[in-house]
Parts: sequence; structure tokens; C-alpha cells
Amino acid sequence: IIEKEGKTVEQAIEKGLREIGLSRDEVQVEIISLGSSGFLGFIGSRPAKVRLRIQPQPRIKRIVETILGKMGFSGTVRSFGEEGGRLTAVIESEVGEKYLKANNGAALDALEYLVSKIFREAEQDIHLDIGGFRQSQGDHLKTMALDLARKVKETGQEQRLQPMLPHQRKIIHKALENHPDVKTFAVGEGDRRRVIIAPKHGSGRSARTAAASPPKPKPQGEVKGRASGKQAR
Repeated sequence: IIEKEGKTVEQAIEKGLREIGLSRDEVQVEIISLGSSGFLGFIGSRPAKVRLRIQPQPRIKRIVETILGKMGFSGTVRSFGEEGGRLTAVIESEVGEKYLKANNGAALDALEYLVSKIFREAEQDIHLDIGGFRQSQGDHLKTMALDLARKVKETGQEQRLQPMLPHQRKIIHKALENHPDVKTFAVGEGDRRRVIIAPKHGSGRSARTAAASPPKPKPQGEVKGRASGKQAR
């Protein structure tokens, strides 16, 4: 977000666009002041002032379509959806859809990560979807979470899930946040971070405690020669 002044609103906008190197359709313009020419054109005059906020959609669309082209797929960003702090770009690519969905969406996740790194100015989390994949993936994760929660309730034993990406872990946590019998937490670092589903009222050493507490050293034998209070030699 930047603010610029000029003799007119248009002049202030042009100054701002030149500074950030973007076109008019890539920003949202808020007029702070229309300005005033003042008495006789100079006495008490005030400049016009605008605030420019970068619009992520045009840039994300251009970045995604450029990368798809370099991957050898013709594709386009068909639409955007906003929910909370998430901005989802919906991709349409007849040739690339199968590839992007393969291996549980590994290529789609990699593309999403790359776009997020390139466009760091976004105030929202950027997500990519194609052919309803994210919806079906989310439904699968919710069903799996509920099935594992049922197992935890029946056995009293924690269930350790495979390492997941942050948005996948969030789906698990959200699905079970109000569950009466289980709780969820994450352990591990980086790409090895995973969700644990545990009994809410269970006892014993949990995976979180085990991960946080290093094993105790084995006790050492007593040093001989101290019974009389003299130093062993």
C-alpha cells in the first residue's frame, strides 16, 4: 500500500503506478483527497492524495498462466474465490489437470508454493485449485479425521497421521475442534510436521510430550572409594 499526491487525482495515481511498476488494473485506488486549487489558483491550494492497494488477482493470474505455459500446458485462471484470509485461484487446463492432480496433488501443491513465493506482497494466503480437487481432497481429509477419531475413542490410543502441508493439517484440526472425545495437535518440523489425534481425557505419555522431552540418561554406578569421605584415587 502506498500513498501519493499530485495536482490532480489522475496525476497522483500515475505517480504511484510508476513507483510500483504496475498497471491500473492491478491496483485498487482509494481517493483520500480531491485537492483544491485554492484562491486565485495558488492561495490555500491543497494537492490531491490517493492510496494505492495492490490487487493480487491480475498478477496471480499472469504468474500462474506463465508457469503453466513453461510446463507445456495451455491453461488459464478461470476465476477467484475469497474466504476469510484465503484467496483461491481456479485453474482450467484440459491437458494439465491430470498431471496437477496426480500423486495427491503434488504438482498443484508445488505450483501453489512457487506462486506464493513469487507474489509475497499478497495479504491473503494464496491457494490453487483445478477441477474441484481441493474440495474432494478436503472431504477426504475430513472423513479420514472422523474415522480416526472414532478409532481413538474406541482404543484409547493416539493416531499419528502422515506429514502434511499446513492447509491440510488445518482441515484435520478444524474437523475435530469440537469433538467431545479427542483433541489434535501437531509435532515435528518443516515438511515432517504431522497431526496427532489423541484422547481428550486420556492419560499417559503423549506424542507431544515424547517429542518435547529427551530421553533420560541411564543412571551411573556409584563411585567407589567415597565411603570413608576420602577422595577416590
